[in-house]
Amino acid sequence: LFLSNLLGYDLDRETGTFSSPEKASLPQELREILQYLEEEAISVYLDSECSTILESFTSQEESLATARRIGAKLKKHPVQKILVPHFKRQLKPYQHPAVAHMVSVKHAADFSVPGSGKTTIALATYASLKASGEIDTMLVVSPRSAFMSWEDESMACFKQAPTIVRISGSKSDRRKRYREARHADIVLITYQMILNDTDEILRFLRNRLVFLVLDESHYIKRIEGGKWANALVSIAPLAKRR
Repeated sequence: LFLSNLLGYDLDRETGTFSSPEKASLPQELREILQYLEEEAISVYLDSECSTILESFTSQEESLATARRIGAKLKKHPVQKILVPHFKRQLKPYQHPAVAHMVSVKHAADFSVPGSGKTTIALATYASLKASGEIDTMLVVSPRSAFMSWEDESMACFKQAPTIVRISGSKSDRRKRYREARHADIVLITYQMILNDTDEILRFLRNRLVFLVLDESHYIKRIEGGKWANALVSIAPLAKRR
């Protein structure tokens, strides 16, 4: 009853096994199943894959709890001044605590009003993380119309012009761009191209320490997900910072 009615699992009556629907959220449901079986005093054997999934999920929960503690502390006692290495643009007073927050909490979101300098804040965060050796590349996912703004802002912010690569063009053109991206500071790509080139992006993320930035993130804000959102969810865990 628990597995079939509550979780919607399918029963194979010939083998007596239950299988999870494709849409299942495995880590959370695995946790629910274990809790239920424990309450029923049923012993459990986990294979190596399930053990790995649970360990990863637990680690993520601990990371989130740590981020919340750090974030709460920073909100209570905001950083008034942060030194950003190799950055020539002067941060505005309200941007210092924002950069300190993004550097400290590992994964962050900035929903400031238009004109507040979110691009500058992201670039300053990138500069700080790169100087510490935590990341070596920033991958910016945005509409194509925003590419020039990122390029112009990057040139205006850094003392030394960063190497910037746009992932665009035909399939053969993009293969060349991915080769160039291996040594780039900043890589620009559209939401559509993330979907088209998911395998290439996964290889890129596996070989670089990447700070993943979503610009104009409302492009993937759908309650039921969507192809663009699903593609980004599939690549996100491989990014060192988001």
